[in-house]
Formats: sequence, C-alpha cells, structure tokens
Amino acid sequence: MRIKVVLLLAVLSGLVFLALRNSNPSNTPSPTVSAPAPSATSQLPPTAPAKANRVAATPTPPTKPLSPEEAWNQPVSEPEFAAFKAWVSRHNAAPSVAEKNALESEGLTLATERLRKMADLIQADPERAIALAVPASIRSQLPAAMAALTEEWISKTGDYEVICVKPAPGRLPFAPLIRHATIEGAVHRVFAFGRALEYVTRQNMPINGIALPMTAAVRPLNDPTGRAPT
Repeated sequence: MRIKVVLLLAVLSGLVFLALRNSNPSNTPSPTVSAPAPSATSQLPPTAPAKANRVAATPTPPTKPLSPEEAWNQPVSEPEFAAFKAWVSRHNAAPSVAEKNALESEGLTLATERLRKMADLIQADPERAIALAVPASIRSQLPAAMAALTEEWISKTGDYEVICVKPAPGRLPFAPLIRHATIEGAVHRVFAFGRALEYVTRQNMPINGIALPMTAAVRPLNDPTGRAPT
C-alpha cells in the first residue's frame, strides 16, 4: 500500500511522526481512598454515636501536566536538546538583526542534530518527547529554516486507527500494536503514552500531540503495515 504523506510544514516530504498524549486529562478518574475499618477491640457500644468512628478521606487530585512553556523552562539533561535551547536563548537575546543572522548557521546544525534525536525519542519515549518539544510561542519566533526542523503542536480531529501486527517467522520482533492517525488527509504514524495507550480505532477523534517532520537528515522508520515512506 502506497500512501503519500503531506507535511504540514512542507518543503520536504516524508512520514510525519505524531506523539499522542491524553486528549482529555480532565476525565481521568480520581483515585478512591477508603478509610480502614475499626478493629473489634476499638468498636464503640451500640449506644455510642456511630459518627465517632467515621473518617473523612480526600482523594489526591491528579497532577496537572506542565504547559509547553513551563516544560520548556525546566532543566534539560539531553545534550542535543540543551544545546539547541541555549542557542534559542542566545538568538533571542542578540541585539541586532546582523547578530541574529550570524547565529543561523550554528542554529541549523544544532536543530538538525536535535531533530535526529527527537526522531528516536518520539518512538522510545513519547512522553519525554512531548516534555522537550519547542512551544508554539517559541517556534513562531525562530527563523523559517529552524522552524522547519522542529516539531509542530497538533490539536485537531482525525481518524485514529490501531492495528495488531504479528511478525512472520524469522522476522525481527517489533511492537505488536501499530497506531496511525489521518488528519486532514495526511497519514501520521502515532506513538502514544499514558491513557492514550488505551485508545482504540475511532473516527473523528480529538488528537493532541506533536508532529515531527521527517527530513533527509532523519532515517525513515520501517512500518510493518506497509505505510513507510516511498
């Protein structure tokens, strides 16, 4: 099966990777906390008020995820991501257009190295990839050449598909569940985490995450469903 993938940023063609996160975290059920029953030796006589043994337990609310801007301001240990983040700070602080332009060559190199690592990370640890993503507010300030080498935030509706695949005898093992999303006619390979791992095939589904352009600098990913770039 041959599918042409149209990149949202597109000057270069290839498969768009999408890191999918929970699109509706507010629906996450709060944990139920129950109070321990009193022991037989501590029970009050039948005539005592029953309310004396009642314990109020307040469920701990789920932790609110950081916004992209808050996550961007967190310390970064991964060298390629830290180096690009430091370059962005220097570029934004440069006092003149000439000085900003002088930094662009270095920025392109750092952005390309970062993109290679992001292509691996979005498959190995999509949750961390989301945390390290460039916020839309920062991306909009980057030179066009740099922005084209960074991920785009996606918040749209599309058709979501989950396929179970079993490798043929003698083939190397791979993840048994393959996920795709079709958004505005473009097919995205999806890597999910958290509650999003429970999502099943569904049409017109809200999809939130980051889309990563596959450029000539990033190796393609083999897809056992036949949806690899051509």
